[in-house]
Amino acid sequence: MARGRGPGFFGEIAAWALAEVAIEGVRRFQAEAQAAKMAAFERDPLRRLGLEIITSTIGFSAALEVERKIGALARQNPHWWLASGVDPLARVGDVDHVLATGETLVCVETKNVGIEEAAAAQAARAAEALRRLDDRRRQTVPIVCIVASDRVPRLVYTEDGVAVRVTGLDMLQTVIHEAVEGCSGFDPDASPRLARQIYHAQLEEELRSQGFRELARSLSGHGWVCARNVRLHTLSRPISLLTLGPSGIFVIEPRGIDPHQATLAANEGARQLASALVQCSVEVIPVVAGTESDTLAHLRADNGKLAWAVPVNHLAGAAYRAGRPGLAEPELRRIRDPAPQWSYRTWFDEEQEQINWYWSRGERGPTAAG
Repeated sequence: MARGRGPGFFGEIAAWALAEVAIEGVRRFQAEAQAAKMAAFERDPLRRLGLEIITSTIGFSAALEVERKIGALARQNPHWWLASGVDPLARVGDVDHVLATGETLVCVETKNVGIEEAAAAQAARAAEALRRLDDRRRQTVPIVCIVASDRVPRLVYTEDGVAVRVTGLDMLQTVIHEAVEGCSGFDPDASPRLARQIYHAQLEEELRSQGFRELARSLSGHGWVCARNVRLHTLSRPISLLTLGPSGIFVIEPRGIDPHQATLAANEGARQLASALVQCSVEVIPVVAGTESDTLAHLRADNGKLAWAVPVNHLAGAAYRAGRPGLAEPELRRIRDPAPQWSYRTWFDEEQEQINWYWSRGERGPTAAG
């Protein structure tokens, strides 16, 4: 005969249930309080900018890990072309990473997390735009890499029936290797428009990396904030390099092979950032970073907008000596430490000759290229 359960047993159950309800209520209250606190911080334009720098850096760090994986594979054939941030001259945004061979175009979109179907649709659109730019119309292979995941590769089909490979970071090289195994080298003469856009992206990235290295090495130790690939929600493309200090705020775009487009991008980024910081008495200056042999002092776009033209190796000096209205140390601190347990720092490792950074609770990001 089963032992009966007395009233004390049910009293314990009721007490446990009430305790669970109370704990859940406390958790909900804490979450709501944290959300309210973050909302208050985000109402401060400088703290909001600091949070945008941190989230952008996390995304860029993921893209950098993907680029290194693809780069290690691309070195198997020196005649394959690899570039990041390739503009397919269509309204689909830049393609995160492109590996071009004689027979195949591999287009990789990077996501930290996300809905696979939406990411696959974006990758398919980018790959199709790139294929239209290719005079040879070679096969395109759209891939989505979910960095914060160890998922095994699988196919996701878009509404148009396009098969997109979705994989985690660990299996990315395997997926790409299957697509390019046995492929010949990329011939730029056979696809001049595509080759131009890939080369443009390569030159932009070279200038961007050199510029970030120069700025972070020279200015971070003086309290300046130096960041790259900063995404503002009002801009369709990220700001390539953003530098903030006592003598001004500088929105820097690499010249690449199209100084006109770089001038437009720098001016638009500066305009949007100035609008976001309208409460602050600062000057936001558009800058185009060129090669060390460039001699122009200014560039003018077709719409009449001007931008400083500065060789990439002189960026830090030009910013430091600009003498424009900038940010005092307390204001810079609000950007570097925008919310409790959220911080952003860069520093130069003299021994390794490389730039490092961290964000959020002291978590270190990967080493910056350059």
